[in-house]
Amino acid sequence: MISAFLALRPAEGRLHDLVEYYRSARVIEGGLAYGLIRGELVLPRENPTDVGVVSRWESQESYGGWLAAPERERLLAGMTPLLAARDAIRGWTSEIAADLGDRPVDVTELYGSRIVDRPIVVVADHGV
Repeated sequence: MISAFLALRPAEGRLHDLVEYYRSARVIEGGLAYGLIRGELVLPRENPTDVGVVSRWESQESYGGWLAAPERERLLAGMTPLLAARDAIRGWTSEIAADLGDRPVDVTELYGSRIVDRPIVVVADHGV
């Protein structure tokens, strides 16, 4: 399993529009057919002008399949006008070194209260 992280910079005044596009176009759900296990759209407290996407994938290959998917390109084209620039998307992946499983965890326990102070919107959860 891997985790993928995206940081999106919306165009000025388009934060709400970008979040709504993710919901209405079901952007994260599009990855379910490619091996997406779970995806979340988050609004970081430290940089309230950015949007984060955190996702868990079955493998690097499944995530690569999503990156190459025509559906993803179509969704990206729809969100491009909402972004500050075409290069307003930064991303990286990480192998999962440890997993807490289904145990409820207060993330402030692990990372401190600096992570997120606005609600996390769970957009897709395919289960493991």
